[in-house]
Amino acid sequence: MLKQSGFECNVPEALSVQHMSFPKYPSKNIAKIAESVPSEFVEAVGAFGTIDECINKIEHCIEAGARHIGVFNLGTAETLNHYRKIIRHFESY
Repeated sequence: MLKQSGFECNVPEALSVQHMSFPKYPSKNIAKIAESVPSEFVEAVGAFGTIDECINKIEHCIEAGARHIGVFNLGTAETLNHYRKIIRHFESY
C-alpha cells in the first residue's frame, strides 16, 4: 500500500501483511518497521482527532470509493466509546 501510494518504505517482503507470521517476528521488529512508515502516509490513511474530525475523514474516504474501514482500538475504554459514536454515525450508510 505504501508503494502504491507513492511512498518509499524498505519493509522486507517477509514482513508484509501477506507474508507476516506474528509469532515468528517479535513485536520489537514490527515496531522498528513501523518507525520507517512515513508520517504523511499514516495521516493520509488514518483518521485522527475529534469524533467529528474522524467522521469527516471517513466520509471523505467513502466519497473516494472506500467500501471497508478498519477500526483498531489503540487507546482506552473511553476511546472505544468514541469509536462507537463514530460507527453509529455510519449505520444509515
